[in-house]
Amino acid sequence: MKVNLPDEQLQDLVQNLPVDDSGKTGLNKLLQEVNKLTGGEFEAKATQKVLGNMGIELTSREYEELLKTLPVTDYGNVYKSILLDHMKLFPGGKCPISKVEDILEDMGYDLEYEEIEDLTNSLQTDGEKVNLTDMMETVELYTGNKISVNEIDNTLKRMGIELTPKELWELIRSLPITSDGKVYWNRLLSGLKSFRRGKAFENKLETILENMEYGLGKKEVEDMRNLLKVDEAGMVTLNSLFNVANLYSGIKINASDTQNFLENAGIHLTNMESQALLETMPLDDNKRVYKNRLMDGVKAYGGGEVDVDRIDDALEHLGFLLEDEEVEEICKHLPIEDERKLNMKLLMAEVYNFLGEEIDYADVENILKNVGLRLHLKDSPVLMKSLPIDAAGKLHKQKLLEGLKFLPKREQSEIKIEVDKLRSFMENMRFDLDEYEYEDLKSNLPIDDDGTVEMGVVLDKGALFTGEKIDIDNMEDFLENIGITLKEDKSIQLLSNLPTDAKRRVYKNRLMKELENLEGIKVSSDKVENFVKNTGIDLKEKEIKALKSHLPLDDKKKTNFNVLMDELKKITGEKIHAADVKSVVESMGIEITNKEHKKLLKTLPFSANKNVFRKDVVDSMKFFPGGKVNVSNIKNVLRNTGFKLEAKEMKDLVSHLPITEDKMVNLYELMDVAKSFSGEKIHIRDIKNMLENLGLKLTKQEEWMLLKSLPICKDGMVYKKRVLRGLRHFKEKKVPFSNLENLVKDMELELMEDDYVDLKSHLPVDENQMVYFNDEMDEAKIFTGERVDTRHLRRVLRRLGLVLPEEYKELQKILSVYSK
Repeated sequence: MKVNLPDEQLQDLVQNLPVDDSGKTGLNKLLQEVNKLTGGEFEAKATQKVLGNMGIELTSREYEELLKTLPVTDYGNVYKSILLDHMKLFPGGKCPISKVEDILEDMGYDLEYEEIEDLTNSLQTDGEKVNLTDMMETVELYTGNKISVNEIDNTLKRMGIELTPKELWELIRSLPITSDGKVYWNRLLSGLKSFRRGKAFENKLETILENMEYGLGKKEVEDMRNLLKVDEAGMVTLNSLFNVANLYSGIKINASDTQNFLENAGIHLTNMESQALLETMPLDDNKRVYKNRLMDGVKAYGGGEVDVDRIDDALEHLGFLLEDEEVEEICKHLPIEDERKLNMKLLMAEVYNFLGEEIDYADVENILKNVGLRLHLKDSPVLMKSLPIDAAGKLHKQKLLEGLKFLPKREQSEIKIEVDKLRSFMENMRFDLDEYEYEDLKSNLPIDDDGTVEMGVVLDKGALFTGEKIDIDNMEDFLENIGITLKEDKSIQLLSNLPTDAKRRVYKNRLMKELENLEGIKVSSDKVENFVKNTGIDLKEKEIKALKSHLPLDDKKKTNFNVLMDELKKITGEKIHAADVKSVVESMGIEITNKEHKKLLKTLPFSANKNVFRKDVVDSMKFFPGGKVNVSNIKNVLRNTGFKLEAKEMKDLVSHLPITEDKMVNLYELMDVAKSFSGEKIHIRDIKNMLENLGLKLTKQEEWMLLKSLPICKDGMVYKKRVLRGLRHFKEKKVPFSNLENLVKDMELELMEDDYVDLKSHLPVDENQMVYFNDEMDEAKIFTGERVDTRHLRRVLRRLGLVLPEEYKELQKILSVYSK
């Protein structure tokens, strides 16, 4: 049979077999018992089906990797128990959250209802599916010894941990206590780390660390002691203890490599500075130090310089969780000189000024109350889960307050602000309001009988007091530039309602909002584009033209202000809050993972109150390098992204999609094919003229093949771009280099003069001034999508997941750089 059983299973088998007086057992009985242990066997080629029936999903690549390591019998079979043991350690796979309990039961885990519920609630899901590796790591918390609830307090005290009765009760409430009043010891310790309340005796540090399985050496424990803040009673808060303990986790770095490591992160130390830093580090017996501890030491040391072009890299390695826009804001206040190096102390001072004071987890609720918020953290689980704790387990006041803006609107409406603390709240949220601006904001808020107002409403109204300001003395010129001319009475009315600062300036957003309240205002049609730009809405040239075509004009070629705003809203769609973006995308029929969701958020132009127009979300999805679509949802996705296809066109589109075994297609590939069904249409009788303009010559047979491949509608029309895609089948066809502009026009590309120069320089032209049609198409296609400011090239590359230490400077040089 050649069944390889572990010693433990072999012993169980021997004990369970009935034997006769001569010490023998029946073959059938032996086979039955072996089957119980092995789960039976099946053909190796049926492995994916067996896993699928259990609910475990593998990609084609993951399945291939699994088969490479999976033991197969001489008969080409696999034992189910061996397969499941392999899956426990396999680095891949997903399963529906609804199948977790069944899969764990098949794998031999015997969890009770409370434990299963606790486990599934702790797992991150992507479209109702969980990562198998995460599931297996988490289930280890529900193994080993159990402890009675009644013993928790005394056991923790013996370790050196003290909880108040209230804290003990809250900890117990957060644990999956089973019907016998017990909980797994591993789960208790895990819960204690995330609980972050209570205190510990400093003289019991070794005992605590040993029980928490940190595995630190003597030098590291002593170093940790020096970093802890001990009170008069010889105690430290558990929160600060675990924060410091986080520094002694992750990868280690050789002492001899630290200088090179830091330079790769954009941080430069002299040999003397590097040596001085290392003397403060707790090196182990192999002369290594934890990376987290090293970077914390760099922050405290304050020496050295940072490469200005790599500030974002340096801050990320130092453990600061900052968005690109936040790094930009910090850089605005830094004294950057020609040598492009910045003193580390200056950088740290500005970072801490931006982040605000470091706060203790236990003080979060008090801090929020001090800035005027009326809420209880325990009643806001969304806020608790979203607390922005950095790599070292630290929480900064400003990141906490900024996180409030990302809470769902429903959560924001449940958080109240006391009006007498409104000014404090606005200052803490970094709104820059003068006296009149503050009074104007306050007068427009719906304050209830208790003297409170919803936080969400305040943030929405507060967004009017952000962005650019306009000098009141220049207001007439500004209005004229956006196509508005006011009569004297309207001008007086407008000025009387606008809150100005001490310098007689008003926020542009507030001005544009006030214009909505004036009756009879009109906008000149020739200034519509300027008007749109000043509303903060980004429209393409085609969209501006479409907007103008829908505007009713009077005999002076002017349109009503409110009509223009209504037409704009039709184009932009409704405003979507950051917390709702994922659900909106999924309602469009697009599946995105949590990781993709975070990437998507970074590409969207959010307002100060974290809103974005639906149009911007849709536009981003058309070029987003992620997301998947089920074949059954293709029609809905295309409709939601603005594509209108007839039945024949839809059939043609689907036939050109690379559809996976699980009936899915990558969103980017779907959008790429769908773009062939947009833009201008052409009648089939005019295709010949189109080809002549391109300089492309086809034989009669080739023309017939082209027409046969095209999805021609009943009216004889077909998209020009679809014709161009069809021409790609004729790979050996060449066109005159001089006809490039006609191709660009048919592809509906908007190229600047520098673009043409760049495009022409990359085309492989032969001695007859001819170029392969497909080469020309490929090179021209590169000039599509969003334009990138080369000054922000590093940030764009980072969003794509690319990190180029030095090469990006060379990349900057060879890319087309525009003067505007």
